[in-house]
Amino acid sequence: MVFGSGARRRGRSLVFVSSCATVDRLQYLELDGTILVSNSLACLLAAAGGRLDPTYPDYMVTLRSVVRGLEHYERILPSNRGPVQLSYCENLRWDGDDLWPEAKPWASRDFRTFASYIAFLDEALGRLDENLSAADRSYVYRMLGTVSSGYDSPMVTVLARRHGLDTALSFPEGRKPLLGSAEPPPEGGDRIGARLGVRVLDVPRDAWQQDADAAIPFLAGDGNGQEVLFKGAERHLAGTVLLTGMSGDTIWGRHAKGGDGMLARGDQSGLSLTEYRLHAGFIHLPLPFIGANQASDLRALSNSPDLAAWSVGGSYDRPICRRVVEEAGIERESFGRSKVAASVRFSLRENFWSAGFRGEFLDWLAARRALWLRRGHLPPAWKSALARPVQRLLASAAHWLHRSRPTWAGGYLVRRRLEYLGGRELLYKYLFPWAVERTSQRYESLPEPGVHEARSSG
Repeated sequence: MVFGSGARRRGRSLVFVSSCATVDRLQYLELDGTILVSNSLACLLAAAGGRLDPTYPDYMVTLRSVVRGLEHYERILPSNRGPVQLSYCENLRWDGDDLWPEAKPWASRDFRTFASYIAFLDEALGRLDENLSAADRSYVYRMLGTVSSGYDSPMVTVLARRHGLDTALSFPEGRKPLLGSAEPPPEGGDRIGARLGVRVLDVPRDAWQQDADAAIPFLAGDGNGQEVLFKGAERHLAGTVLLTGMSGDTIWGRHAKGGDGMLARGDQSGLSLTEYRLHAGFIHLPLPFIGANQASDLRALSNSPDLAAWSVGGSYDRPICRRVVEEAGIERESFGRSKVAASVRFSLRENFWSAGFRGEFLDWLAARRALWLRRGHLPPAWKSALARPVQRLLASAAHWLHRSRPTWAGGYLVRRRLEYLGGRELLYKYLFPWAVERTSQRYESLPEPGVHEARSSG
């Protein structure tokens, strides 16, 4: 299993190795007989002298498509230097003339029992520990975890502490619930971490707001930027392998999410770290992806009699995690009670308009207004202004439903939908090309970009 990315030479062939998790990717571009490959889209475009098209409306759709699985994601991002090819969970082989993708070998293992699956994860973490501390390593890494009062990160912490994990990050404030949500105030992972014997570093969720440019590399990863809260932990991240439970809802939950494709999942959590981690100097390892090619087997295990005693019912139920954490001595009522997400949603106006980059981004859009007009389209800022009165009406309707508390079926879901539509920032989808351009400019300013070119011999 590979996390992060790299390259190795074998004879005349050069193999670019990708992560086995869809939180990272490789991308490549053929340009005048030269093929450029990078683990950074911004670096690739900087080397090519390229830019994304600000007027292209579907970058976010393309980037999100990876949640459908490896067979179904959209592989092409348009740029002014030609189509950029995206490559998830597959290697790229160069033979001196051509570059082509190679499928990774996905092994099949026996996950019919809880004991066999946990033994598999334990062995994988043991091998990771040996790899990180190997004497012939040029760079030595250490494990860094995350811990919360949910399901996934406590399970990761329990398993990894046996193999050297002694420190974990916690984001105690969590994310504010939507209007009128019955969701209880979130708890941090301090108590759980202390019980498990790891040092917990509390990271203020809004620390990133102290730096106007903080969100840019996160947005350059996937346009969402939802993991920007890790900016507050930057001084702890360098030289680490960050162990997270991202995609645990899909792999360790009792029900499928995201479709039936290989590595399909419910959301694109973790993908906004793919550019940022290169700048901060860490490797991201979401533990649920180890063995995730057998997600259906793991769902069968979660629904098996073997784990019935650790199933609490409802939509937020992960028996595998609960058994691991409870058997480590953590009381049932101390974790996994309600889903609390700490991520930042720039798609909501309250977050977008509080971001330090707002002024620069709006100036960038305004400077490119003619691009939309030449194509017969309204510029984004104009469309956003025209939609604002309608959005105010939707937000008012949501508040009215909150105050009146209707008893008819679906009232709560309707209110939540109205609140989202009323608070959504329509300029949000243009953050991606702006952030990639800004990050490319950073690469262009470096004397040695660190880009490896494989030139055709033809």
